[in-house]
Amino acid sequence: MKLSHQYLANALTYSDDNYEYMVTTYNNLSCYFKKANNAKQAMYYLEKALQMQYNHLSSADDEAFIKVRGLADTHINLSAVLSQLGYHKSSLLHAKKGLLFIQDELLHDNKDLHGSIKCEKWSLLILTFHNMGAEYEHLKMVFGIC
Repeated sequence: MKLSHQYLANALTYSDDNYEYMVTTYNNLSCYFKKANNAKQAMYYLEKALQMQYNHLSSADDEAFIKVRGLADTHINLSAVLSQLGYHKSSLLHAKKGLLFIQDELLHDNKDLHGSIKCEKWSLLILTFHNMGAEYEHLKMVFGIC
């Protein structure tokens, strides 16, 4: 685990000038800290990633869609961390936001998604529905099928 943290710290240094690399590194750092049972630190890096992403999005131009590509992943990762901390309403909110972004990616960027990337997006969609169901259960908001 220590070596992983060193590599991520190096990645943070080298990604300083690149928005996409920085967001990815923040997401990876959050995964590291979640795995190390430090959910608050994981949440810190996810919030930094979201802030960067929304700031980048606010400077939208013709390529605005490309700028939102990582938002689904960040919201879904944040949802998992918030659930771990017991913040189930907030977790559900971020899962729903992640769901909207992932659906948007699958609907509008279908031609650009190839093979394993497309498969990852569909898997993420399924995982998001599962997580939302778990959050509804935590919140005692279970709905009948009929």
